[in-house]
Amino acid sequence: MNPKLRTGSLRRLVAGCVALFVVLSAIGLALVRLEASQRSAAADRLTVAEAAEVRAAIGDRLSQNINLARGLRAFVVANPDLGDPARFDNLLEELYAQGDDIRNIGVAPGNVISHVFPIEGNEGALGLRYEDVPEQFATVELAIETRQSVLAGPIDLVQGGRGLIDRTPVFLADGSYWGIVSLVLDVDSLLTGAAADVERFELEWAVRTVENGATPATPVGGDLSLFDDADTVLTMAVPNGSWELAVRSGAPTGGNGLLIAFQVFAVVLAGLVSRLVFERTRDRWRSRMLSLQDDLTGLANRRLLEMRANQACRLAKREGHPISFVYIDLDAFKPVNDAHGHQAGDAALTAISDRMKSRVRESDTIARVGGDEFVILLPATDADGARTLAAELTATIEQPIPFEGCELRVGASCGVATYPQDGDTFDALLAHADSEMYRFKIGIGDGSDGGADQPPPADDAGADRSLTVVGHGAAER
Repeated sequence: MNPKLRTGSLRRLVAGCVALFVVLSAIGLALVRLEASQRSAAADRLTVAEAAEVRAAIGDRLSQNINLARGLRAFVVANPDLGDPARFDNLLEELYAQGDDIRNIGVAPGNVISHVFPIEGNEGALGLRYEDVPEQFATVELAIETRQSVLAGPIDLVQGGRGLIDRTPVFLADGSYWGIVSLVLDVDSLLTGAAADVERFELEWAVRTVENGATPATPVGGDLSLFDDADTVLTMAVPNGSWELAVRSGAPTGGNGLLIAFQVFAVVLAGLVSRLVFERTRDRWRSRMLSLQDDLTGLANRRLLEMRANQACRLAKREGHPISFVYIDLDAFKPVNDAHGHQAGDAALTAISDRMKSRVRESDTIARVGGDEFVILLPATDADGARTLAAELTATIEQPIPFEGCELRVGASCGVATYPQDGDTFDALLAHADSEMYRFKIGIGDGSDGGADQPPPADDAGADRSLTVVGHGAAER
């Protein structure tokens, strides 16, 4: 996982813990004041708790949309060239469908917009250089400077309505700046959705940006006159700024019995909100700390491979079908690094990973388990099917890899293990495939003593190395 992402997650975790402390402290102070003014304190606590729910609903809906931009950023970091154009367009369409409040998505490598979805009505944005639009470039510069998402607006949109613009900078693994991912969010849709989540409360509420020096507060939603007569005003953090939420309770006052019920409800609700805030923040931190992908190739890592393999073994045992592993170790890979540097090695690994992805099914899992070692999990595939695939992968891996005016060449040694005959656990199957791969490698030589200029085995040797068998074995392959 990118250290910068870990740092950002840690900051958010600390901020969440501080917010939790503030809420618990507010509840404690309210309980102390209860003895002096039971009716007023109970009503105040209830309103604060309900306002916290409103704030959480708005914040969650905003985060759900903005997190799509961060997911798109992760894709760009793994695929700086954006990969296949049609596949990338499909990704934008999928992200757009997931964001209930997204008006459009823009991608700007080098601060020049190259992709917009949906394109209808936004054709004029293509090719736009942010440097040429000072009012937009200001937030882009701020995002680059802080290396964090920046939320601008609300502003009146040319297409109609009001929008928020999230600018998320993209920095590659080497620390270099790639460009900007932008989301335009529909303010009215966002607030309407949040209101639906808290419609059980009888509240009036309004939202505005926080006044910052010479920058006046900007209306976000609701009747801003509510700030002059609010029961409570809460501050909520947004990317690179803050909003204020004013809430006034519309619930009728009642007798002592109803007031006592409100007191109990407020305490329980505040406890639930505090617990949810803590657990959600903790779980997000853990999920980001426990990365399941290889940073360089974007493939699964050993942890994710083991999880999927154990699940596949359980399913295979229940349904009675085989599963197979293909263990691949690259031959003559060290000479590539020695002769051309680690950048060439990384380029070779990335190219080989992409080639393998194009050869497997969506249900298969490719994992990088070592520097130049890969394992492919093949559900519903017998040994013959696995060896056929191993032959195809060996052939595609051995194809020259263009790099800075030269061609890199590596080979591959493969081993196959099949459940249940070669083992009934992940470790046993992996060990068997590794052992078979090693025996195969010893039989042909690992190619590491030939130097960087030594070519891979000739085609006739490649035929021996390919583990070719007649037929695919399992029908599923």
